[in-house]
Amino acid sequence: MFELDHIGIAVDDLEKAVMRYCLLLDVDPATVEIEEIPVEGLRIASLKGKDARIELMTPTTNTSTIAKFIAKRGCGLHHVCFAADELGKRLTLLADAGFKLIDEAPRDVRGETIAFVHPSSTFGVLTEFREI
Repeated sequence: MFELDHIGIAVDDLEKAVMRYCLLLDVDPATVEIEEIPVEGLRIASLKGKDARIELMTPTTNTSTIAKFIAKRGCGLHHVCFAADELGKRLTLLADAGFKLIDEAPRDVRGETIAFVHPSSTFGVLTEFREI
């Protein structure tokens, strides 16, 4: 059984995107959490829903992953993240099944343990797992 954790969307105007998604999803803008992540060259706005979040991500540098993504593909869906327990074990199972992994071992980012599966293994969708 899987559990959706969040959907990451690359945007070039965070404030405009926050207002649009708040209207779209009936979210109070005062509840949106915005976080600066200088080491990744990002600002992220989190909109919390009943069972999942939307992460709106905008680059703060031209060299960030999101800046490169937007330059190549434009704004839009960047990744889908699922909650997972025993993330290391899951990665081993996926690797053994032939999935191409971006992270062969879980890594710590902003106090969370995550790992990415390459989109070439998931029909073009960058897939993230966050350990719960």
